[in-house]
Amino acid sequence: MDAQSWSPSIQVSEDNNISLANVAPPSLLDSDGSEQVEFYRFDFNAIIADAGIGASVADVADFIANHVNGTFTDNLDGTISVLPANLSGMSLDAGAFADSNRDFSIPVSVGFSDTGQSTVTGTVSVSYAVDIVGVADIPTVFAGDYSGTTGTPVAVNPTGSGIRWNDNGYGCFTWQSAVGSHPLHRQQSRRDARAQSCLCRCNQRRAGWLQQQQWHRTLRPSDLVNLGVTAAPGSSGAVTLTLTTVATENDGDVATNSTTFDVAFGTGPGAGVIPTPLPPLVTVNPMSVNEDGTIALDIQVAKDPLDPSVPDPFITVVLNGIPADATVSGAFFNPINGTWVTDAATISAGGISVTPADDWSGVINITVDAIATNLFLQEASTNGVAAPVDVVPVADGPAISFSTSGGDEDSAIAVSIGVALTDTNGTVNEQIQEPVVITVSGEQSFPLAVTWVAVSGI
Repeated sequence: MDAQSWSPSIQVSEDNNISLANVAPPSLLDSDGSEQVEFYRFDFNAIIADAGIGASVADVADFIANHVNGTFTDNLDGTISVLPANLSGMSLDAGAFADSNRDFSIPVSVGFSDTGQSTVTGTVSVSYAVDIVGVADIPTVFAGDYSGTTGTPVAVNPTGSGIRWNDNGYGCFTWQSAVGSHPLHRQQSRRDARAQSCLCRCNQRRAGWLQQQQWHRTLRPSDLVNLGVTAAPGSSGAVTLTLTTVATENDGDVATNSTTFDVAFGTGPGAGVIPTPLPPLVTVNPMSVNEDGTIALDIQVAKDPLDPSVPDPFITVVLNGIPADATVSGAFFNPINGTWVTDAATISAGGISVTPADDWSGVINITVDAIATNLFLQEASTNGVAAPVDVVPVADGPAISFSTSGGDEDSAIAVSIGVALTDTNGTVNEQIQEPVVITVSGEQSFPLAVTWVAVSGI
């Protein structure tokens, strides 16, 4: 039997059956027709731990009996044997891996014969790699209506049961509308006074007039406990909030859902004018990185020293224009509008890094929006600040191929040499420079004459 070596694998979307057919070798090395596969033995003893399916599968016997589809022999030791003729119909049932995108591998022993008489003469061990691609489920979200008086936080979902997600995710509150005799300023805050991080771009409609706002807040499901809304003292009216939830898979897929609920405010004690914040200050320093490198964004965002807000406003930073195939760390992706969101402290400390796609070069035209929000969600913004990142191209070596069919003694031998670019992902693609230099090296006991060489790809 000729030695066999291959790396079988499969990629399948979450909640689909997992075919085992891909474990077959792509070809047999012995071309005389006598070599063949006799059996496939799958070892499932570690699959419950490796795939993390202990909640849905009791043990390996349960897995084999209820979650393996097709025709096979149960060896009663945590393994099964499958004949080659039955391999195409073998699969693992999706029910065992419900809502999971955890990758795992299955040890497989493949028996070969090289006699043409079904006599096993060798066994090869391979690992069948299973890549489950996550598919985000649409989150379930609901909320009731609430009421209270101005100047005091109105509890919204104080027990954590009034607004709910069914998957891991985050939420964005949108202040949609307000009615009443006075402009209704709102404060969305944790009633236990813990700080919040930033997230989504939203619109705010105030009583009697519409003003485009960009309000950003991140809420995890656990943040819904002790959530409160406060209206400015002396105001009155109602506000409709839209809660948009985003469920995310750890390999990138997202799904969203929304609901609305009302918060009504009766007039409470107090009055007064609330000073509005000033637009934040944004400073961008020159930024450059070599192709295939990573750069920490050199951008400083701070409140205006003259800002009258007490306490200091929360400053949200929104990054626009980052390519979809770039990798960003330190910021939060908002799939609703394709922006990256962070706060002033994080970006000013160099906490946001960008890695362009492999082999990409050119200019990433990032723009920065900075939004200062005071205690009552009054806002001022600095928008569209250019923050270009120059990605300097780095030449990659071309791919070179060489072939010849040989020839007779004392005759010219045709040689074909091909060159091809391996980096075509820049603003301007790389080019192969002429002339192409060919060096003949090595020892030979005969004179060598090169009359002409054909080089393709230039």
